[in-house]
Parts: sequence; C-alpha cells; structure tokens
Amino acid sequence: MVSRLGKDRLTEIDEMARGFALKYRDAAEKGDATAEALFWKYLGLALEAAKGRAPYETPRYAAIAVQDQRATESRVISGGSAKERLRGVGAGGDCGRPGRGGGCAPDYDRG
Repeated sequence: MVSRLGKDRLTEIDEMARGFALKYRDAAEKGDATAEALFWKYLGLALEAAKGRAPYETPRYAAIAVQDQRATESRVISGGSAKERLRGVGAGGDCGRPGRGGGCAPDYDRG
C-alpha cells in the first residue's frame, strides 16, 4: 500500500479547513455567534496545516564558513618568474649546473 507524504496530507487538510472557514464566513459577518466560532476554529486549523507544510515548501539558507587557504600556506611567492623559482627547487639551487653537485632530486631521507 502506497501512502501519501505528510506534506500532501497537510495540503489536503489545509484545503478542507479553508473550505469550511469560507463556508461560515458570511454567517459570521452577519452576527451568527456559532458560525463565528466555527469560522475561527477552521481558520485556525487551516493556519496550523499551512505552518506544518511551510518547511517543505520554503528553501533554507545556511551560512557556510569559508577559510582562506592561502593564509595557511608556508611557501612565499616572491613575485619572480616561474623559471627562477624552479631553479631554486633543486639541491641548493645548483640543479643541472656542471661541477655543482649535479643532483636535482631533493634528499627526502635527511631528517
């Protein structure tokens, strides 16, 4: 058996209660005390059903904290060209120069 969602049932209750409230409105405006009591009763039911349905029909916005990742980085960009920065990456900045140690790979085994 397939049952309807709660928000659909609330919509149905809202429509029924509004129908009854409108039915008694004219008599209540003419001074009928019983009709006025029934009008307010059904209007209250319609409002409660509408309030219950509102969270399903209204988008919720939430603040999302944004962190500046650049502020936590340890590297410093000096403004030099990329080629100049890459030259300093090797072993003491002497990567690829003849007679200067020759190795370009960083030594990860050193503590």
